[in-house]
Amino acid sequence: MSPENTRTSRLAISSLICGLLYFIPIFNVVFAVLAIVFGISALRAISKYKDELNGKGLAIAGIILGAIGVILVTIGLTIALLFPETMRNIMER
Repeated sequence: MSPENTRTSRLAISSLICGLLYFIPIFNVVFAVLAIVFGISALRAISKYKDELNGKGLAIAGIILGAIGVILVTIGLTIALLFPETMRNIMER
């Protein structure tokens, strides 16, 4: 198929959007995980339908943003569990 007949994967777009929404403090963990899931699904669909779908870069960006989100949440939870008194003092400020 010619490039005019390809379309951007909706999963790739959703992955990028969820990856960006992670940085809004509401439901951020959910969006980070969804960004990874949608991104991986998009990459699979794009590789299966190479002539029909594009958006590999969007999917990869969503996966990276989602992974950053999961890592930041993991670090935050680890710190909160290891140093509960310090976290309590920070929250009281």
